Amino acid sequence: LFTARINDSRKNVGMLFRAFAQVRSHFPNLRLILTGNTPDESVQQLLIESNIQNAVEFVGYQTRENLVRLYQGAELFALSSSQEGLGISILEALACGVPVVSTKCGGPEGVITSGDNGILVENGNAAALADGITELLSDPARLDAMRSRSAQFARETFSKNQVEQKLLEAFRTVY
Repeated sequence: LFTARINDSRKNVGMLFRAFAQVRSHFPNLRLILTGNTPDESVQQLLIESNIQNAVEFVGYQTRENLVRLYQGAELFALSSSQEGLGISILEALACGVPVVSTKCGGPEGVITSGDNGILVENGNAAALADGITELLSDPARLDAMRSRSAQFARETFSKNQVEQKLLEAFRTVY
């Protein structure tokens, strides 16, 4: 699963397509679902160049309920960004118990602990992204263990109560 502004060049969707094409050689029935805006001509061209059109589905923007269902039904979440801030989609995936394979592009390094709740790979490296995805999909027991750790991490770090406590502590420190 990939959720983002698909046409934003910083999301590096072309690299995701190249990585996914490599992953499909190991998992020929795997599908890539992308949510977000409608892909423009340049994204469509990148998809054609990657020759994976029959395995990719653009589902557009989703309601919160449908998005949660997509996360919960995903094997993993892939983020191919060349630049990312906090990465709300990463937090959503983790909260739904979905491990993340992401490039090291800024924000993910503060949330993903490689080997614990996902895998971090070199930025801009499609082969490394493909290897990370393949590594997790090839080890169902490890992937299942990451699922529970991902959800636990999200609860312990980003739940409403946890964020409120951190904000209160910050206000107390400042004032």
